[in-house]
Amino acid sequence: MDKEQSYEDIDTSILEKWEKVREYLEPKIEDAAKSMENLGIDGIARYLTIGGKMFRGFLTVLFAESLGASLDYASDAAVAIEMVHAASLAIDDIVDKDTNRRGKLSGWIIYGIGKTALTALLLVPVAQRVIEKYGFDAIRYSIKSWEAMVRGEILDAYASLKLNPSEYMNVIKLKTASLFSLSAVLGVIAAKNNNLVDNAEFYGDKLGIAYQLADDIGDYYSYLIGKKEKLDPGEVLFEKYIMHRYPISERGDEIIKNGMNILNDVVNEASNAIVELPESKQKSMLSRIPYFMVNKMLESVGLTLKRF
Repeated sequence: MDKEQSYEDIDTSILEKWEKVREYLEPKIEDAAKSMENLGIDGIARYLTIGGKMFRGFLTVLFAESLGASLDYASDAAVAIEMVHAASLAIDDIVDKDTNRRGKLSGWIIYGIGKTALTALLLVPVAQRVIEKYGFDAIRYSIKSWEAMVRGEILDAYASLKLNPSEYMNVIKLKTASLFSLSAVLGVIAAKNNNLVDNAEFYGDKLGIAYQLADDIGDYYSYLIGKKEKLDPGEVLFEKYIMHRYPISERGDEIIKNGMNILNDVVNEASNAIVELPESKQKSMLSRIPYFMVNKMLESVGLTLKRF
């Protein structure tokens, strides 16, 4: 079997496994949301948490299973990740005044800013209670990740236009990569393999950076071809960062080209970060996921990361 065909096989395995994990996690997330009822916010927690790709929870499961943990035992960590992610999206929508999320109206449009914000705030400690069974390190990394994510969101929303271009990578590491990192870390902690925490954290960081880079490249390209009216502050910082890294760059296609070069390097770093994991189907998927994920994001605007 040639390399291209083997990649296609792994991609098929990723899609099939991803769908199975989503089907398994959804009722568990619903049950966790029900624990927040009878507070005058009935239905809001479920509205915020149900749906979406559940990609971060999927990562948690893959890391846990690659080290011998069962889906059942790791699922609480995956549920907690999805709850924290849902909280971050709900707050992000309020800050950015975004009216749509996951193919439906944003929570604050339906339920109002106050109830949505308070429900999002409650999701975080509820998620932390869910992962108590994994021990102190799970809680510690969860707190660390949430703090980093909020710091990054604040920088992105209110300071992007004032930051030095070199700060771009730090901002996206904080606001996006921190939760990817936590997803991977909780997977190895759930498998009681804490000696691989550093590897998992590095993988998650690089994967999250690649995710945000691909997102910004896609949005910037949409702007270039007229499908996006203007650049958001974070995308302006992305443009400045590329021009800072490549001083001879011109606005436009050169930004995309150089951004893709950086993305390729980050994707390779992520893919190579899990060499210490034992050989398994899950490890093969984790190695392939950085390429798989960014290309799924880029294909919506007609771009592809061609190097494999």
